[in-house]
Amino acid sequence: MAALALATGLPFSAEEIAFQAGDQEITIQATARLPALQLMHGEIPEISALQQQPVPLWLALWLKRRGKCRIIAPDWLHPEALEEKLAEEKRSANTFATTPYHYLEIAYELLNTAEDDLERLDPNRIRVALADLEDTRRAKIGRGLRTIDQTVDHIRLPDISATELNSIRGHADSKDGVSGV
Repeated sequence: MAALALATGLPFSAEEIAFQAGDQEITIQATARLPALQLMHGEIPEISALQQQPVPLWLALWLKRRGKCRIIAPDWLHPEALEEKLAEEKRSANTFATTPYHYLEIAYELLNTAEDDLERLDPNRIRVALADLEDTRRAKIGRGLRTIDQTVDHIRLPDISATELNSIRGHADSKDGVSGV
C-alpha cells in the first residue's frame, strides 16, 4: 500500500508514516543484558545492563514493551527545545524551523509507549508544545498553499516533516493542476 500511495501521490495512512519512522535511531538504556543482534542494516552489539545504545525506534519500542530498556528522550523532545522551535516558527512567517523529518511520529510513539521514561520532562508539557508547534506549522502550510496559482509548477519545502508533507500530498495535485510536492 505504501508503494501505491507513493506512486499515485495519495496520502499515506498515519500507520504507514509511523512505520517509515521506525528506522530512526533512538537511544535506550538496557535494564538487563541484551544479546547482540544481527539486523538487515547492521549489527547491534551486546548491551550490558545500564549501558546506553542507539537502536532503531521499532526495536526500542519492542524492548520497552517487554521491560528490557528505558528510552532516553532525544534532546529535541525536551519541552524547552520544543518551545524554542515554536518561538522560531512564530518569528518567521515564510520558513520552517528545522526539525527531525519524523519528529511527530517519534514523539507520539514515545509518549504512547514510554511516557514513564519522560516523566522528568513533563509529558503533558511535551504534548502541549507539540500540539502548538504542529498547529503553527499547519497554519503556515495552509497560508502557503493558498498562495499557489496556475503558474507554479513545483514547490520547495525545506524543513517540512513527513506528516506535514503527507498532509498536503494529493491536495497540491488537485489545486489548479499544481504538482511536484
